[in-house]
Order: sequence, then structure tokens, then C-alpha cells
Amino acid sequence: MTADAAPPAGFRVGGVRPESAVQAFELGYEGHDLEPGRPGDDFSWQHVAVGSGPVSLVSCRFGASLRGTVRPPDDYVAAWFSTGGGVVDVGRAEVGVRSGEPFAFPSDREFTFDYAAYRLNLLHLDRRWLVWYASVRDGRDPAPLRLRHDLVLRGDRRVAWRKATATLAEALLGPAAATALSVADATALAADTLLDAFAEPAGGPGGAGAGSGTGAGPARSVRRSRLDAAVDYIDAHADRPISAVDVAEAVGVSARVLQSTFQQQLGHTPTAHLRGVRLQRAHDELAALEGRPGETVGAVARRWGFAHLGRFSERYAREFGERPSDTLGGPRTP
Repeated sequence: MTADAAPPAGFRVGGVRPESAVQAFELGYEGHDLEPGRPGDDFSWQHVAVGSGPVSLVSCRFGASLRGTVRPPDDYVAAWFSTGGGVVDVGRAEVGVRSGEPFAFPSDREFTFDYAAYRLNLLHLDRRWLVWYASVRDGRDPAPLRLRHDLVLRGDRRVAWRKATATLAEALLGPAAATALSVADATALAADTLLDAFAEPAGGPGGAGAGSGTGAGPARSVRRSRLDAAVDYIDAHADRPISAVDVAEAVGVSARVLQSTFQQQLGHTPTAHLRGVRLQRAHDELAALEGRPGETVGAVARRWGFAHLGRFSERYAREFGERPSDTLGGPRTP
């Protein structure tokens, strides 16, 4: 179930009347009993969303307090305030959240919130897709996930969250045109970060660590055959928007087992291997285009899933001993 490679698409709505914002909440989040606070003379609101396939980023701004009950209908959602803050799950398992603290929406029921005037960012991941992704990644049964909304990320976990959401925002909103490869990579990173931060671990048969049919300690020949199959799959599909989870599903193991096998046998992860293959393909393409007018390093990098040109150039130079522009420019005169 490779993430849809459709180009990012989005919408923007807003206004100066609290009633229109309430209607947007009722439609988008199955909201009811929504009670906006008294707006000031400069009140305004806005919802902006952009997404591709199973993932979307949403930014909401509301210039007054707002209380109500919502239930995200089709997505798992985590969020963080840029300004403002409030209380999630009022009257039940209440959690106070301040600006900059990532938190998850209750995933299995509606809940009541009470926010001060705010700017709120939200990460949405399609429920069906994330259940599939987690089942292959962790070797768990494909059952609904439960997100811990009572956890507020701090320290290293908050740093990881910021990195993942910034990478996704760059892929979806960056100045360069997004490619299917960069969006798929960013989507997988966002899914991994959300699952690691908020998802309750699976237990019992088929739970996390069950290995998706591999057994507790597969024989070396079996491990090697799965590793070879995974390497072949990556080589054949590196130009497609695949993730380590897609590779694991293709060879019949959980992504955790695949990662362990790669680390033991090759000394790096499947994701690192995929990035290495794509880097080599970018190098080969730049060499083939040697001196040809009209081509740019940025265009080649983006085609192979490297959305950030500076980081691509640094890694390229470490790997090949020259800048990508040198490869594209052709042999230099001694």
C-alpha cells in the first residue's frame, strides 16, 4: 500500500465572522456544542490545509476562545499550538497543553476542548493507511490504533517531532516542486514519529515484535534470502515512492525485523540503503547529463527524492568526493 503519489493539493478558508468558523468545525471535525468567546473588533479566523495521499498538514487560526466537542472522522490526528493553548478532553482525562507542546487527539471517541485564542497546527494521517503501516512496521494485527492523548511530548521526543513535521512541511510546501519520492519519505517519517510518540504498543499474538511470520530467530539462510530479496526490491523500485514498510511487506517480514536484519548484515537501515541507492542514481544521472544545457542539480536531486538541495550536496560530496555541480559540469581541464 505505497502512499499515493498524487501532487500536494490543499484549500484555504477564512473570514471575520465566528459563525462561519463554527460551521467549518461542524463540517470538518463533526463538531457540536461549539461556543466561541466574545470576539474583538479585529477578530478573524482561517483554516489552511495541504496534503498528498494519506497525509495532510492543517493550520487553524481563531482570534477568540473556543470550546466545543469534535471527533475527527477519518484520520488519526496530532497537533501543536504555535500560539495560545488550552485543555483537551474536558471533563474526562483532561490534559492542559501549552504552545509548542505536541499532543494527540483521542483516537477512538469524540472529545471536548477548551482553547484560548490560538494558532493550531495539525498532522492528519488516514486511519486505514496508518493501521496498515503500523501492522507491517511492527508485525501487529491490522487493528485500530489507540493514541495516548494524555502524553505531551518534551525533550528529545519534541525535537524528533519538530524534525519530522518540518521535513513534511518542506516536502508539501517548499519552494521547489514536491516529488512523489520526497513526499513518500516525509510521510513515512511523520508516521513513524507519531506511532513512536503516541501509539499504545500492541500486545498479545501478532503484537509489536511478533515478526510477521519470521519466528523468534530465523535461520541465517532465511535471513539472508529475505535480505537479498529486500535489496533486489529496493534496486528495482528506487524510483517509486516506497518506504521501508513497503519493502518489508514485499518480502514478507515486519519492518522491525527487516531493520534488524539490515543492521546485522549490512550495518545500516533499509531507509539508509534506499537513500544510498537513490544517491547513486542521482550521481549516474548527473554524469550522463554531463555538460548538457538546461539541466540543473536541483532538478535531478528532486527527481530522486532529495528535497533539500544543501543536504543533498553535502552528502553527495562525502560519498563521491566532488560537488554535484562538478559532476554535471563534466571533466575539468587540468
